[in-house]
Amino acid sequence: MPRGEVAEWFKAAVLKTAVGASLPWVRIPPSPPEFSLDDVHEAFDDKNARTKDGVASRKKSLRRGGNPWVMREDIDVATMFRGTIVSAHSYIETTMGELSLRASQLSIYANIRPNFPYGADQRISFVRQAFAFGPLKRYQSWANIVLNRFASDARLRHQMAHARMQVMPGRVVFHDFPRGDGAAPTVYSQPFTLVELERLAWKAALRSRAIQRLMGRLNATGILPTWESCTQL
Repeated sequence: MPRGEVAEWFKAAVLKTAVGASLPWVRIPPSPPEFSLDDVHEAFDDKNARTKDGVASRKKSLRRGGNPWVMREDIDVATMFRGTIVSAHSYIETTMGELSLRASQLSIYANIRPNFPYGADQRISFVRQAFAFGPLKRYQSWANIVLNRFASDARLRHQMAHARMQVMPGRVVFHDFPRGDGAAPTVYSQPFTLVELERLAWKAALRSRAIQRLMGRLNATGILPTWESCTQL
């Protein structure tokens, strides 16, 4: 039996003396065979390509299928930048949700929250109202900077989270079907260079850090109730 695998059926001697984590009649299938993307490249390499110095190593560094002229490093970098943008925007939106929940527990803000703001636009609206008066008023300019920039990135947020990414030589293209006002859906393609994508990731990270520092300041002042007290309601 291969290392790390399990027996096809439970042994009778074991079943008589102990009860395993799985029910006795459950059959555990074996693990799938080991497989790597390099196996695909090697399978399509001809015999001469595998014997020439440098050819095989270059083919292993090509992108995972599709355009053979795009290096795997470009795929990894583009994916990293996209992940950074999505992660930063997710952090900002989640922090706005936490801020909305904690601020709504104060009696002065109770009348502006009929329902918990689940959507991004609803959270922006609630946080903007909360920082317009009351104890949060002194941090209004700070909050508005974060909110305005986050709101201006609405299309970018949607692209990074939902669009299909196509990495091509010299650029990265995101293909999406934007929602229109009753119009027929159309394909929207937005190209970026890796340098442009890196700058967008850098900006998103800075905005994420800005709201993180704002929340740190609010936590230090004790203006808002703690997160723990809100989640126990």
